[in-house]
Amino acid sequence: MLADRIAEPFDGAALVAIDAVLGLPRAFGMRAEGNQFLAVAEELLASGALERASKRAADWSPASPFFAVPAGLGGLTRFLDRAGGRAMLYRQLERATGARPVFARSGIPGTVGSGTIALWRALLAARRERPDRFRVWPFEIELEALPGARCIAVAESYPRACYAVALADALPTRPRAIAKGSPRARRIALDALQRASWIRERSVEITGLEAALASEDDFDALLQAAALVRLVDAGMPLTAPLVDPIWEGGILGTGGATIRAPNVPRRR
Repeated sequence: MLADRIAEPFDGAALVAIDAVLGLPRAFGMRAEGNQFLAVAEELLASGALERASKRAADWSPASPFFAVPAGLGGLTRFLDRAGGRAMLYRQLERATGARPVFARSGIPGTVGSGTIALWRALLAARRERPDRFRVWPFEIELEALPGARCIAVAESYPRACYAVALADALPTRPRAIAKGSPRARRIALDALQRASWIRERSVEITGLEAALASEDDFDALLQAAALVRLVDAGMPLTAPLVDPIWEGGILGTGGATIRAPNVPRRR
């Protein structure tokens, strides 16, 4: 397994950051059957809810929380109203970063529901097969405990925050978007990373540049790794204070980013 190979040089411990949701809105979790995010995720998997996506707001329920936003104005608003308000569909993290609802699978730009479902399936299967090997941050392990835990910790990350932290002249900084699907945009960002003052001042050796130029996924991996290295070197937290080890989770990379206070998201 790739994660095992990554962890081998570090006494079996590794932190794997993934751009997919690991957590649930607290209000949703409190109404679900389970005492913590991972327990509810297991229940949603067992019930088949991960396979279903409501296409009409009238069909939405906590037992089938994933949905596809229909075309036209007001599609997302109808699901919000059906669910009982934004607290049921958005974590504080989504409201702070301007991200889409946890459960939205398609229909509007920026949804991560499909990738999230794929991650949950794979992660839950890995935990069942090797329960002592995989832990999910912050629900099962603290970052400070990872070096001595000899396990692989899987954590949610926020690429836009990591892009900004890796490339900014000074921290904290505002999250930034990069058109990572464009080879030219990737090249510009990678050139900027190599020229960054903190890279030069700390004599940081960057590897994987060719892969990052060729692949969006490798680009994300390199920029996220660079951001976390910079935060550790600067003595800054890896995450914003919005960390909930019961329901909502946390997002790596936000410790060096200026994010707004949770508010009402834009509706469609």
